[in-house]
Amino acid sequence: MTKVCTKCGVEKDVEEFYRNKARKSGVGVYCRCCVKIIRSTDAVKESRKEYAKKYYTKNKEKIIASTRKYYEENKEHLYQKKKERWGGSEEYKKKRKISYHKNKNKLLRRQKKWYDENREEIIARRKEKRDLNPSTKANERFSSHKAYLSKKLDIKRSEIPEILIEAKIHVLDARKKIKSASD
Repeated sequence: MTKVCTKCGVEKDVEEFYRNKARKSGVGVYCRCCVKIIRSTDAVKESRKEYAKKYYTKNKEKIIASTRKYYEENKEHLYQKKKERWGGSEEYKKKRKISYHKNKNKLLRRQKKWYDENREEIIARRKEKRDLNPSTKANERFSSHKAYLSKKLDIKRSEIPEILIEAKIHVLDARKKIKSASD
């Protein structure tokens, strides 16, 4: 059995339409391809988001109860899925890698946006961490000097002797002291 899509005007098999019991034919007026295109537009996405937010605020307790009930009934299954996903299977790692490369720009924009929105908090947290743990500051300096020396000497970071780095830090500290004393 065939039907003509009212959006694209192409005659297609009924299987290529979503079911709709309210319609006489039992299927929708648009084919699956056209429905996907319509749903992918920004205006439709926004209206769906708005609807979802309103629905959630109206039915928050009901949704939470339903989620809890589902979790309790399917604990073992959910645990297995989580274990498969985060268990380090090679297949999952491949999927994650492909997904990352596919959406890299989108993810980087999202990270940058989040960083820009939370910049002050991040800086304050880092400063607090450095103030609480003095070795953190030394480790940061140590790491940056290691990077500097690895570039200058053209060797791997792991091959740089620690005594060389400590000497470099000592020289820089001495320079700072001399500079502050002359000012």
